[in-house]
Amino acid sequence: MSVSADVSERELRVGVFKLALALVFVFAFIAIALTLLAGSGQSVAFSALLVCVAFGFLTNGCLAILQIIDWFEARKQRNG
Repeated sequence: MSVSADVSERELRVGVFKLALALVFVFAFIAIALTLLAGSGQSVAFSALLVCVAFGFLTNGCLAILQIIDWFEARKQRNG
């Protein structure tokens, strides 16, 4: 069973941004909770910050790959 949906580029970008934002808020909430519960709060907070930064790099990398694919597809259609 397959499902297909027509999604514009703008809707795709907004969806990826919302997903990334939601995950960053989840990671930040977990970091705050761990900081309040842990005795050595600075090391936990720093580790959570590194996780959030790494996730930000990951989402930016995924968006860059999508832009490169879009560029190749647009170029292929122009030359097609």
